[in-house]
Amino acid sequence: MLPLRLTATSVWQMSLVGDMYDEGRKLTHPTREQPVYYFPVVLGFAELGAKIAGDKPPPAKGIVHELALALAVQGYRVSREIEVPAPAGSATATPPAAHAKALEPPPSLILVFSWGSLRPEKMDVNADVMDSTPPVVLNQNQMLGLIAGKNFDSIVDFSSRTQEIWSGVQDDRYFVMISAYDFNAYQQQHKKVRLWVAKVSVPADGENMAEVLPALIKTGGAIFGHETIGPTVLDVPTVREGRVEIGTPVVVPNGKP
Repeated sequence: MLPLRLTATSVWQMSLVGDMYDEGRKLTHPTREQPVYYFPVVLGFAELGAKIAGDKPPPAKGIVHELALALAVQGYRVSREIEVPAPAGSATATPPAAHAKALEPPPSLILVFSWGSLRPEKMDVNADVMDSTPPVVLNQNQMLGLIAGKNFDSIVDFSSRTQEIWSGVQDDRYFVMISAYDFNAYQQQHKKVRLWVAKVSVPADGENMAEVLPALIKTGGAIFGHETIGPTVLDVPTVREGRVEIGTPVVVPNGKP
């Protein structure tokens, strides 16, 4: 058998949503020259909505690495944990576990990372009753929050854009989400002050989560720390390799089978 490699181009229709909150609007967006430092909190993989066996999330370490790279491009850099030297004249036999820790440079943000799948929970009804009407989605608000954001009410009209959003509520999706909180408010007052949330997603039908998530992160970097009014939808081409086995050639006399 002779192997033959083929390539095929398909398109991922990615939805990019940036939700901004009051305190977040006061912030200056970072740059590579003037970065902002953050402390990461990794929630990791989440399977939300209807449960369907078969999702195999990629290793968390790789996803966190991709997130760190994409954030660095936008001017967000992670703080390092360092040991604080003991005061002069103190005992030198302090156990290592007792050493004080500090973050350097001091962060101003807590960034919470999560990724996974979100599927609509559809109500089971008689098909004859439903006819051509889409099924009721019980977690509709959760689906809208992912694909349209908290400003959805301000863009609702009779346009094709709104129709596409309502249609998208019926689709299983893979997503990556970053939530930003004020570090000092949490450390000093134990208050969770949300600043902004970036959500990037794509229809999951026929896709491989391990392939999709890195692409979502790379494409979604443009909205980290920015606000969108409704979703920004991008068609992102992807090239996949295939393999075809060709049998041994056979000579057919007189061109007959």
